[in-house]
Amino acid sequence: MIENTRKLTIITPFYNEEEILPSFFQTLLNQMDHEGRPFDPKLYQLIMVDNGSTDLSVQIIEDFKEKHPEMTLYIIQETEKGVIPARIAGFNSLLLNPEIEKTEFLASIDADTLLHERWMITVLNKFEYTDADILSFAGCFPYEFWSKIPKTTKKFAREIGTIFFDKETTSWISNENNRYLLTEKIFFDFNRFITDSCYAIRRSIYEHVGGYKREFYDSACTREVYGEGWRLMFRLERIGAKLLYVNKAPYQACPRRMLKEPHNFLSGTSYNNVMTDLRGLEKEDDEYSVLENMSETIDFGAVKRRYVAEYYILLRTIVRPEYITQNPDYFSDIENELYQTIHHWWIHNPKPLGKEVFEFSKQIGDLYAEKVISNIISNQLVQSFTLK
Repeated sequence: MIENTRKLTIITPFYNEEEILPSFFQTLLNQMDHEGRPFDPKLYQLIMVDNGSTDLSVQIIEDFKEKHPEMTLYIIQETEKGVIPARIAGFNSLLLNPEIEKTEFLASIDADTLLHERWMITVLNKFEYTDADILSFAGCFPYEFWSKIPKTTKKFAREIGTIFFDKETTSWISNENNRYLLTEKIFFDFNRFITDSCYAIRRSIYEHVGGYKREFYDSACTREVYGEGWRLMFRLERIGAKLLYVNKAPYQACPRRMLKEPHNFLSGTSYNNVMTDLRGLEKEDDEYSVLENMSETIDFGAVKRRYVAEYYILLRTIVRPEYITQNPDYFSDIENELYQTIHHWWIHNPKPLGKEVFEFSKQIGDLYAEKVISNIISNQLVQSFTLK
């Protein structure tokens, strides 16, 4: 039974999100408990971190706060540009500001993330009834996005699979004879890592490892290492923190980066080195046309190798080598070699930085990613496997 006390803090950095904020807030207002009743706003609070917005974002938030006094909402400012300093400022405000209640659970939610109507009650129940320390969630571009690029979507399904589709999109492209290469089964087998745009964590474990840490590629601290949530997870799992992948109550991810820079997104270079502000670069209709017209020439090999084989399978085995022996069909004849390679790496790198883990994942990706994909095919791990 969930007590009627504040349990959850949602931390949301934002920069010039006036177009999406009304939808973001609507998904909060739409929250329900498992019996379909409105979710009690006294169970959570919001910390919104303005990263120097120049549009009407702050005004929209202030108007929402005034209109909904039943909600507890804080607006703080972070002047250093970047999603990482903004995200850290939000978490630190809860931990260090005595005027903000320190809740048992924390959630990182981006302003362009749209929550399932039972997302909050799912978070509270999972933390109450399991021993999970961190919750990662299913999240996909919505059907409305994929349905506007049918040729590209069908090619994506043929060459990659349904791993990044929601249930509605999978049903739209499927028939009884479809079998897909990469599916959500991978997220269950390897316990999908968190996504900074939507995950939840126990405050105690976050504080125990010292929270987010900033890293840079250069000594002048001008090129920041992204993947802050994954780097946090590297440290959490090494001390035995328990991650749980939840495919109930999936969130909707924003397709903005896919639309604005499709070549980089699909080649695995969209998040390299410097984040790009992609708001308002082109008209939406033109963006969909460009993406659909790419269907004849686009190569999804980078997605298969980098985003799935490397990041969602091989990277997971670095932090959790036991996944290799638990999932032998993915590795077959490379099982022992991969395990020994990772074991020796940890001997020489007992306390690696996140960027060093990423670099090692690239090395083993170059060595083993294609073999992993080949094993998925040869061991018939392909299947129809969709969000429930």
